[in-house]
Amino acid sequence: MDLQSWLLMTATRRYFANSMLLKPGQFEYPEAVPEHAIPLYIHIPFCESLCPFCSFHRIKINTSLATNYFQTLSTEVDRLHNLGFRFNQVYVGGGTPTTMPNELVALLGKVSTCWPITDITVETNPNHLVGEILEPLKAVGVTRLSVGVQSLQDETLMRIGRYDAYGSRDNIIQKLANTQGQFETFNIDMIFNLPQQSENEIISDIAELKGLAVDQISYYPLMPALANSHNQTDDFTEISFRHEKYLYDLIVEQLSPDFHMGSAWCFNRKKQLGDEYIVSSDQYLGIGSGSFSLLGNHLYATTFNISRYIRQINKAGAPWHARQVLSGWQLRQYTLLTRLFGLTMPVDTPGMPQLSLKAMVWNGAIEKEHGLYQLTKKGRYYWLIMMREFFMGVNRYRRQLREHN
Repeated sequence: MDLQSWLLMTATRRYFANSMLLKPGQFEYPEAVPEHAIPLYIHIPFCESLCPFCSFHRIKINTSLATNYFQTLSTEVDRLHNLGFRFNQVYVGGGTPTTMPNELVALLGKVSTCWPITDITVETNPNHLVGEILEPLKAVGVTRLSVGVQSLQDETLMRIGRYDAYGSRDNIIQKLANTQGQFETFNIDMIFNLPQQSENEIISDIAELKGLAVDQISYYPLMPALANSHNQTDDFTEISFRHEKYLYDLIVEQLSPDFHMGSAWCFNRKKQLGDEYIVSSDQYLGIGSGSFSLLGNHLYATTFNISRYIRQINKAGAPWHARQVLSGWQLRQYTLLTRLFGLTMPVDTPGMPQLSLKAMVWNGAIEKEHGLYQLTKKGRYYWLIMMREFFMGVNRYRRQLREHN
């Protein structure tokens, strides 16, 4: 990592640490804007096994609790429908959403009867790429399946706690091959900059994925929480970023020209964006314990206590536990971050922070062409740094919010 990248990382980290802290309190649902359809995020916090590198809100599966949880999600969907909210796409993350496949399918069926949903994304793990799970997902309208593979090296899978839980390299490759082509988009999540991960491992993994002709690969940088928390081990909290840029450039090189960049870390054969929902919308609403919502200039976090979430919904209350009111400047910076993460943005996009844009043009991170701001090669890595720091900042908020639950 060069000096400019290090300075950007440090400044971005300080920005998210100081200016976007969520404050606990009691909040109600805001008034819906029925003419404005937004994405719906659904968080399923249950996993069969807890990976040591992951700091997302998740717990080991408890069938009784999970059954109650899905019933509560269904109640919240009814409430949002009655309040007049409108949703056009759904993203289901976790955790591992497919740990309770029948309950998930029933929930998605209800969502689709409440609103005219055009796209449904569901996250899963390789061991769930089986017909009895995939066929109902297709039948209920899932358009994008995103499977967390992370690595195709047996030694690495063992080191990150996924070999026994989710299968060996050969087992994963066979399941990926069997699933390819069953969904409109089949996305493979990979991670780079893992401890002890080599250049040759990445080259080998990409060669395997290209051979499978998968639709889309999302290559995420490792995003630790910067503190040992929530089942993260020491190996995944003190991470060196020294080789991150080299590995990122290697990934871009190896995936070219078969894959086109849809965002700074999403690579697609079809030249279409299929990445995080936050990239494509100014607003979104999250349901389920540990979810986040951005409505107007308010950033909300739902309680991280699953039992409390269930109690609050059953008492007809909003489940939000913390909120941050974003200033106009903060909202413009956030919008700039998410818009250009998708690589381009119209020059005449209203409300953008012009000083930040001019600084990035001067620095060579952005260039103007055909009425668009476009990220340069340098800019793509800068945006990867900023989005990585954004999600690491969210990880830090998760830790703080757990302490209040």
